[in-house]
Amino acid sequence: SSGINAEWPLRPGATFIIVSDNSDSMAPTSTLVPYITYPTRVGVPVSTNLNQVEKKSELYYGSPIPDSNSGLFAPLLAITIHPETRELLPVSGTNLHPVTNLRVP
Repeated sequence: SSGINAEWPLRPGATFIIVSDNSDSMAPTSTLVPYITYPTRVGVPVSTNLNQVEKKSELYYGSPIPDSNSGLFAPLLAITIHPETRELLPVSGTNLHPVTNLRVP
């Protein structure tokens, strides 16, 4: 056995998706957004606090997305897709700053 789970084949390189209102053309407003796989445990999707956005036109790398825990806006870092519902979910968030103890993107 190679030790690699057949459910998760390893491929070198990064995966990007294009988020665009018009899938027929590469408009200047289209941008590449990194894609990350949705977290699973033993093949079952884990619960997350990621929220679907109302307007997909707001999804571009670095666009401000409200953090589901704090309500503060943080830059969009990547996109994931829920494996069961197929919802497009933005990956963004905030953390507590170790010195100031304030929420920061």
